Amino acid sequence: DTVLLCDERGALIFARSLIYPAVFSLVTGESAPGRRPMLDAFIREIIAELHPSAFRERETVVREFERPIENGRLLTFEGRAALIGAQRVLILLRDVSARKKVERDVLANLEREKQLSEMKSQFVSVASHEFRTPLAAAVRSLELLERHAAKLTETKRGALITRIERAVVQLTSIMSDV
Repeated sequence: DTVLLCDERGALIFARSLIYPAVFSLVTGESAPGRRPMLDAFIREIIAELHPSAFRERETVVREFERPIENGRLLTFEGRAALIGAQRVLILLRDVSARKKVERDVLANLEREKQLSEMKSQFVSVASHEFRTPLAAAVRSLELLERHAAKLTETKRGALITRIERAVVQLTSIMSDV
């Protein structure tokens, strides 16, 4: 998207851009129509970081740079810098803002899915506990009736049947809530 050529000191000697035609004003120092001071400052910071890195590493350097710009939008450049000859550095900038936004959106969606999955697991755990309590009371009461019906008084049998009925009503209520 943008091609920058710097001399050995890091001064721009050539600049062309498809996305920011006024970038040439960074070379000439003249005011240009469509010039964006925030973007100019961002490009200068990128040059200040990539230029010495290219000299130091002696091979192509690739880095990403992100900065909030007008309207709170994030601008993300992928910068590549390489030595050209012994004294010059070629810097290529590509606007990867759209790709980075999609990546952030995908990560946010994954995080939401993870939270929903955790909430579902918690719900299932709580619901199963809530169902087990009245069910256990009903099952215990039925077991007592089956094993000891002949030995139990009519009052005791009635109490066990009432306990079973309450457990069934409670299960029905929980089921309705769910």
